[in-house]
Amino acid sequence: GGAEITEAEVREAFAAFDEDGDGLLDARDVKSFFEALGQTVSTREASEMLRTVDGDGDGRVNFEEFFDLAT
Repeated sequence: GGAEITEAEVREAFAAFDEDGDGLLDARDVKSFFEALGQTVSTREASEMLRTVDGDGDGRVNFEEFFDLAT
């Protein structure tokens, strides 16, 4: 596989991209995260990725959901 990402790294990234500090990331935040990793994703792709891990269907992910997406 690829390089392993640690929980601490994911936490740091989550905090960096949680621009309003509400503990949730939306599709735009997820898109920015992947772009920071050098991966180009469309907003639609980010929304689809979000949907796969968004347990409550609110269009945003908490840290646990984001961790599943990032790892």
